Amino acid sequence: MQRLAQIRRRCANYWATHIVQWNLRLALFGGRLRGWIGALAVSLFSCAIAAAVLLVPRLREMTDSFQPLEAVLSQLGATYGTILALVLTLSIIPIQRAAEVWSPSIVRLYRRDPVTYVTFVALGVFCAASFLLTVRGLFPVPVSVVLALSLSVLGISLDLLRWYHGHVCHLLDPIHAVNLSLKEANQAIDRTKAHVTRISRLQHQLLDAEQQRVVRVEAIESTIYPRIPGYPSSINSWINDLAEIGIKAVARGEKLLGKTAVFAIAKLTRYYLSSRKFNLTLSPAPEAMFLAMTSDVNVVTDRAYETLQEVSRVAVTQGDEATAIRVSEAYMAIAIHLAHLDAPAFREGTAPLAFGPIYYAFACVKYAQSKGLDDVAFQSGGILSKAAESAPKDVAETDIHVPVIDGLAEIALHLYGKRSYGLAEEVNGHHFSILAQLLQRQDFYFDDVLRHVLEKMEMLAPLAIANESMAGRLSTVHPLGKAYGLVSPNSLSYLFERAAATLPQLDAEREWINPYHDLIDIEDIVADHLRRMAENNEFGESFLLWEIDQSIKHISKVIAKILEHPLRQDHGDETELVDKFLWILAFYWVAFHGKKTVNARHADECCESLMFIGLQFLNRGRPEVLRSCISNISSIVESYCEIRRPADPYNIGDFFAHLWGIRMVLVARHNDALTHEIDRALSTKPRGLQDEEWQTAQEAIMLRRQQLEERLAQRGNRQGRPDSGENLLRKLLQETHDPAG
Repeated sequence: MQRLAQIRRRCANYWATHIVQWNLRLALFGGRLRGWIGALAVSLFSCAIAAAVLLVPRLREMTDSFQPLEAVLSQLGATYGTILALVLTLSIIPIQRAAEVWSPSIVRLYRRDPVTYVTFVALGVFCAASFLLTVRGLFPVPVSVVLALSLSVLGISLDLLRWYHGHVCHLLDPIHAVNLSLKEANQAIDRTKAHVTRISRLQHQLLDAEQQRVVRVEAIESTIYPRIPGYPSSINSWINDLAEIGIKAVARGEKLLGKTAVFAIAKLTRYYLSSRKFNLTLSPAPEAMFLAMTSDVNVVTDRAYETLQEVSRVAVTQGDEATAIRVSEAYMAIAIHLAHLDAPAFREGTAPLAFGPIYYAFACVKYAQSKGLDDVAFQSGGILSKAAESAPKDVAETDIHVPVIDGLAEIALHLYGKRSYGLAEEVNGHHFSILAQLLQRQDFYFDDVLRHVLEKMEMLAPLAIANESMAGRLSTVHPLGKAYGLVSPNSLSYLFERAAATLPQLDAEREWINPYHDLIDIEDIVADHLRRMAENNEFGESFLLWEIDQSIKHISKVIAKILEHPLRQDHGDETELVDKFLWILAFYWVAFHGKKTVNARHADECCESLMFIGLQFLNRGRPEVLRSCISNISSIVESYCEIRRPADPYNIGDFFAHLWGIRMVLVARHNDALTHEIDRALSTKPRGLQDEEWQTAQEAIMLRRQQLEERLAQRGNRQGRPDSGENLLRKLLQETHDPAG
């Protein structure tokens, strides 16, 4: 019974599905049928009357005896002449429109419109035939047949006139005019390509067998192109006409037409590049001191880039941000196409022509910024970053990624200068989206691009800090939050975490290679970057220090996880990873040493992070990291006491409380060596304090110790974040006193 019920359900579902499909098909066919009947209504009516005249005997007898047929045919001929005049009048309207607001190329295309030509010829034949049939006895055809045929042709002519009216309305659509120009331009490219291919093959056949094996047909094609009459003007003229349509549309405020013209230029450029893929040539560019490459296709592509730039400038002048942004999208589409072109003339792993559209795109952005259209720059940053994100794997970074990153940095620099703090931070995020894509596909140039991006962050950091100070305390945007903030999924620490999950790999054939080699290189880049950030910036009250501190803390957790689950047991692969992390921790010493101001709260948070990091690594058998953390906490205390005058004793007590918490764990674990080191740190008077200040601070230090011990004694207390140093301290103490728990 259950099997029978399943079969019934399947059959019901099958027939229900097919019934719905047939209903949809019938509805679609019904809609088309109604359209056809509406378009042929007059023709059907006149053909029905003509059929009645021929098929009904009485009507046919009456018609054959009809005498003034010549007068009727004359009137029909005049009617056809009137319809012909209407067709000519209608054909002038789109030509006039094209001459006024579009371009001369559209006028030429509409003047040669094949539909107008066929319609004119058909109506002319009908008109001449009507007058010819008025001559009695010229054609021995019954009157009924002549009248039926005349009625049918009249109905067809009227429907033809109505159809031609719709065709004229279609010609008046500016989008159709642009698409028609694009179609003609593509055909011009195809004709040139076919002509060149034919000549090249003929010349190739004239070579002897040995030369034919050495010389390719495509190599001959590249030499033929410059010799073709009218090349490249036959293609550039269409580019100029499309640009003219776009410029006029922008001037009239027709944004949709401007967008269509811009994208048509981009499509035409890509179509031309595809047609030249196998025969384009590269040569060193003299204007670039022979350090960059140029190509013979530049005679067309450069013109396309320049016309797009002209459209963008006109749009910016008119305040048309939408069209200016569409120009950036057009450049982006061309750049992506060039990145994936993979022409035989390109060396493997290069995209030497992709720099052109990227350069022109950022030139347009700079012009928009000079006119105060910051939204164009902001939107263009996200658009052009897609060119780098969509680039194929292992393409030389100088071809695509570096130009895009440089342009994004200039946009952010300008936005910082305009105090558009939030927009600048969003633009900074595009750098790390590019890095995320490179890391995801394990690109060979990831390290180089990472180093370049971090150099840009070093350049932007002082401006970000200055903007933060001007924005005030109410600002919810942290400086360089997209670079270091844990709220950004592509920030530096999350990139490191993804690298730790994907890059380490074992080489069975070369066991001497450290599987964490690539990750160690990234650590080295990050350590150098953070040291320069600490040296060159006065953090003061800035949240940038807090963001970097949290990033280092997150990186420490990633490395600690690797220590728990190494790829190879008892090989010591992780030692170099930990050693390089010690260089990252040097950020804390440099960030506070020799500064003019110091924020006590940020300093305390850094000490708390150092306590967390040190205990975390101590728990994994890496006491050298804890030693470094103790040293860095002591250096923060020294810097605070030297810079902050007078020093708040309770802030000093907070700093020393973190050292005391570390000492509690060390004592519980009977680690006498490290306990001795931390006792020395606790008892050493900071150089910036006088003896009496140090005595005063002792009371605050003791108070903070007692408060810490009281909080730790409360086993149910869960103060602070789950990854806070105090919670880790409580956990380690509980594990030490109650191992079974």
